[in-house]
Amino acid sequence: MPILPVLAKVFDQALEGGGVKNINFQVLASDLAQITFDYPFRIPHYFALIIGVLEGIALVGNPDIAIVDKAYPYIAQRLLTDEFPRLKNALRNTIYGKSGVFDVKDSLM
Repeated sequence: MPILPVLAKVFDQALEGGGVKNINFQVLASDLAQITFDYPFRIPHYFALIIGVLEGIALVGNPDIAIVDKAYPYIAQRLLTDEFPRLKNALRNTIYGKSGVFDVKDSLM
């Protein structure tokens, strides 16, 4: 079973709750952790450690912090300026969604 459809399903489920701002990162992390057990790949330990520590520090300082809100400017800049085809597709999917039609209401959620 290829991993890309499984990852797409996990991220589609994460985004179902009303957009990026409403992602439950604990559920997403749990789903991604399960994938690492089901497929033969590894996330570098230093990457997981750094992300976990930074998120922990942010949440201790402000339990209501939305990590996505803080990362959004960087992510948006990369989506808008990077020439990598996967990022262009991610931008297209963010703007047009699965329907392929721009919907202002859904895009702002």
